[in-house]
Amino acid sequence: MGKFEEANIKNPVDVKVVNPTYTPNKKYTVKATDELDEQGKKVWSIYNKSSEKFVSGFQGGKFLLQDVAKLLSEGKISEHPTLAELIAASPVEIEAETVEEFTDKLEYIEEPTKELKRYISIVEAVKPAMLSSLLHPMTYDDDTWESLVESAPFKVLSAEGADDRDSMSPEQWIEFSRDHLPKGHEYVNKLEEFIAETPKPRLIGYMRISTLKESQKFDRQESVLKEQGCDIIYSERASGAHRERPELNKMLDDLKAGDTVLIVSIDRLSRSTKDLLDIVEVIREKGASLKSLHDTWLDTTESNPMSDFLLTIMGALGQMERDLIKGRVKEGMEVAKAKGKNLGRPKASRARVDHAIELYKTGKYTTREICDISGISKATLYRKINEYERALESNKEK
Repeated sequence: MGKFEEANIKNPVDVKVVNPTYTPNKKYTVKATDELDEQGKKVWSIYNKSSEKFVSGFQGGKFLLQDVAKLLSEGKISEHPTLAELIAASPVEIEAETVEEFTDKLEYIEEPTKELKRYISIVEAVKPAMLSSLLHPMTYDDDTWESLVESAPFKVLSAEGADDRDSMSPEQWIEFSRDHLPKGHEYVNKLEEFIAETPKPRLIGYMRISTLKESQKFDRQESVLKEQGCDIIYSERASGAHRERPELNKMLDDLKAGDTVLIVSIDRLSRSTKDLLDIVEVIREKGASLKSLHDTWLDTTESNPMSDFLLTIMGALGQMERDLIKGRVKEGMEVAKAKGKNLGRPKASRARVDHAIELYKTGKYTTREICDISGISKATLYRKINEYERALESNKEK
């Protein structure tokens, strides 16, 4: 009882503990551990044959623990027993709200039978395990940090300050849990393993210069990005007017959720409003963020109304620009038609097509090689090959 009083547990029966390792009809036995007691005698413990591990919390001699192992094997109690389980396994009917009340009523039974006396001893052996059940973590629904936090042992969740867990960082919650659990507790170990296995968000720098001349350096951009603590820096020598850039595409492909792309200024990322918006969208779809050091309004790392507003305006202007271009192209095509001009790609000459088909017939060339040699497009080649194959089939049928 002293252990329950020290832990200030008034009503353990109200605590619902979910034990993910417990399944009825497991086979339990009693084995000697590698430890010796103060008198140099063997220390006996309950052993789970299925998991091949000792079950902690149950205290008593070898024969008493054998009785407990029997209850475990029969599924009457779990490795982290509750008061409800003990009441159900009792040889006499007793109603109780606390462990203290339950044990007191057992002890005040007049002329207890041999079976009841044995059961009272079992209850004493089980008490430490009942205390540990309040320290045992519950199961969690998915592999998220939030779910793992909510699966904390009752002793942690009921501690003063636990209600602020949503505002705690992972490191703060680990420290908080460690302060309220025994040293080396499995829940703290699970928290630390989760953090160790979870990829940490990275700060990824991107820098670009337009010229291919080696005389122009990345020095200014590189020094700024390194000062900001970038984990990786992608560098590119290419025009910002082009969307298709090898290093930019590589960076976007490698992005992971939580990463932040850092640029010195917007023009280093793109000189086109449309391309900038497309890049921002790709970054967002990856669950990452974008931040510009010079253009401070562009920061999607947090909720930023100004950034969202300006990106929306830029998107609207970009769409208007595309609509105007489409309108001008359409007008130009109508004027050209009115003047009798042929629109579209010039047709490949008959001689080139015939040459391409002759090359195809030899079976020595790839489609790319045929196009390079003959000077016709792939689309034209495929179309002419289909016509050639259909003509062959038609001749065979005749």
